[in-house]
Amino acid sequence: MPFHQHPYPIPRDYENEVHKQIEDMLKDGIIKKIESPYSSPLVVVKKQNGGSNILPKVQGDTPECSRSQVKKAKDNSYAEAAKGKKKMAIIPESYPEVVMTQEWHIEMEGKLEEPWGSTPEGQALPSFEGTRLINGALEVICEEDYSMAWLGQAVEKVGPLAGTIFKAVDTD
Repeated sequence: MPFHQHPYPIPRDYENEVHKQIEDMLKDGIIKKIESPYSSPLVVVKKQNGGSNILPKVQGDTPECSRSQVKKAKDNSYAEAAKGKKKMAIIPESYPEVVMTQEWHIEMEGKLEEPWGSTPEGQALPSFEGTRLINGALEVICEEDYSMAWLGQAVEKVGPLAGTIFKAVDTD
């Protein structure tokens, strides 16, 4: 259930640093390599000591932003994207006794890519604006009713993750 984000090229001056930091994060297990239609633009933030950090690019970022500013911008961007849209939550069947974890969030999005990618030609694709993990639920912003119906059916077809059955519920 990919949502649209514009690609941002990495400035040539930062390519080596960005690739080195990504390799370091892969090696340290902070991130993992996956094949996915999702992408997250990056911003390179210069540190006072001359080094740099790579952070996700979100609306409102500036090159001088801090991690707390990035989190605030992400929260504001999500709230802005969610205005006037329909939302669903993907939750374990026994919620709230069992809650969605970050690992299940990643696995669920990966499993939902298969039916999204295999939508027959000529059939409308579901459209989503974003997701966030909140209060033990994976909240999904849906563009329209068709996307909500598609998500409900797709989650049922995913089957259990680590023995836990999930369902999609309307949050409105």
